[in-house]
Amino acid sequence: QVSTQSTWGAAIPKSCSTSSSIIQLIHSHEFATVTNILTPSGKANSEQTWPTSGGEGNCVLVVDDVQLNRVMAQRQVESLGYTCKLCENGSQAVEEFHQRWYPFVLMDCHMPVMDGWEATRVIRELESERGMKRSFICALTAEKLPSTEQRCRDSGMDDCVAKPLKKDALSKLLQNYSVSNL
Repeated sequence: QVSTQSTWGAAIPKSCSTSSSIIQLIHSHEFATVTNILTPSGKANSEQTWPTSGGEGNCVLVVDDVQLNRVMAQRQVESLGYTCKLCENGSQAVEEFHQRWYPFVLMDCHMPVMDGWEATRVIRELESERGMKRSFICALTAEKLPSTEQRCRDSGMDDCVAKPLKKDALSKLLQNYSVSNL
């Protein structure tokens, strides 16, 4: 059920780097499970590892077409000790998922080029095709109506929060989310 509170487990570690480097990750000595390490065939490696602290394990992907919304979300995410990657539309978010896996996504619903619902469907297909863990995708919407919540669920989103995003709601989502539960 889509709600303002997530029902997931423990907090995710609070840092990541926006520059991807598997070599740095392997040499960091701080890894437990890394997702989305692909074999040359393009299939996901079943022995995946991802850092438990530091590194790239828990970068929040923020997707919104309004620059002010992206900047506000970025400030809130960073004030909670996380880092984030910003995208202007769903198409950019899908491109990011072609490069690496993100455990947590804040996705606006109404955007040009590709809306959040379509981007979520494409991301879910990509996760399935590559054997990736399921990312936690939270819809950001100005219209938190039952029909909007249903559309979010139908597209594969895990949660839905109303804009403007409140820091306490974001904090609860991040604290309750656990990669191991996905």
